[in-house]
Amino acid sequence: MYFYLISLFTVFFFLLLVAADYYVDNPGAGIVWQFDKSYNVTWLDRSKNENTVDVRLVYGPADSLILFRTLCSKISPSAKFCSYTVPKDIPSGIDYAIIVGGVPANYGYSSYFTIISDGPLPENNGCPKMGGKNCSESLPCCSSSGFCGSSEAHCNAGCDPKHSFNGKCEVPGKSLSSSEQTAPTNLPKSNQSKCGEIYCGAENPCCSEFNYCGSTSDYCGSSCQPGKSFNGICAVGGKSTTTSTQLLTQKYSTTSASPAKTTTLSSILSTTKPTSSSKAKTTQTISLCGKTLCSKAKPCCDKNNKCGSTSKYCKKGCQPAKSFQGKCKL
Repeated sequence: MYFYLISLFTVFFFLLLVAADYYVDNPGAGIVWQFDKSYNVTWLDRSKNENTVDVRLVYGPADSLILFRTLCSKISPSAKFCSYTVPKDIPSGIDYAIIVGGVPANYGYSSYFTIISDGPLPENNGCPKMGGKNCSESLPCCSSSGFCGSSEAHCNAGCDPKHSFNGKCEVPGKSLSSSEQTAPTNLPKSNQSKCGEIYCGAENPCCSEFNYCGSTSDYCGSSCQPGKSFNGICAVGGKSTTTSTQLLTQKYSTTSASPAKTTTLSSILSTTKPTSSSKAKTTQTISLCGKTLCSKAKPCCDKNNKCGSTSKYCKKGCQPAKSFQGKCKL
């Protein structure tokens, strides 16, 4: 499987090389970066139209690379190198790569290389939905659905310790007993769209209006695209930066004898007790789809920010955070 992955990326890299403005010659195939050591990313500059470039560390399959971290930002392409010290929070993995460039059309790609950090190398290509790597210290648990996270839903029943940080399924700061284990309820979305050429990851979750991943208010602000952001959320440090003028709230009343569930843009369910009777209200906050709010008649917000009710709107590219009741469903 690893040989196939390397072969696929080699072909992908060769096809891009002809048109690329940058040729990344280090790291190359077979290179290993180790925890707490410094390395230079180097490239040949063939660009004639870019004043600055970013150097990005990505991982995953060649056709769906995920941004892990920007190593150097807005540096001169003629510098031809970027120094980086491997920190503890990078999980060990065999499918890391470097992207150099300012805009996707000019990107130069390195070959795949390996990073060995504080945790072990992944077995069987790591946590399944995380690009072949083990979970990091900040998102330590590999859930039953194959995503890394730090919640009880990720670290409870079904968590895979082989692909979790340091081989443990534990909520940070808490050891779980078997009586506390429950089924997953707040796992990441599986219908996230690409932000430019890559998918936004947990470290850089927000996709800006210019299709770049980042974690600051410049990326997570009013022009952020939730359908292309990690977990469908435009948030800095877990707190939404979307203003009240850009959000509309719909309240749906349901009759239930059980506690009510409140759903927000973060798609995390929390349980509260009804205050007066068996009737409780479920409140959902959704974003505008273009200039309108999708309705029951036209529930799905497509990738072009238009509401509709056919498979064209509700299937590939649909944005649940902007759709009626937060669902892409006919």
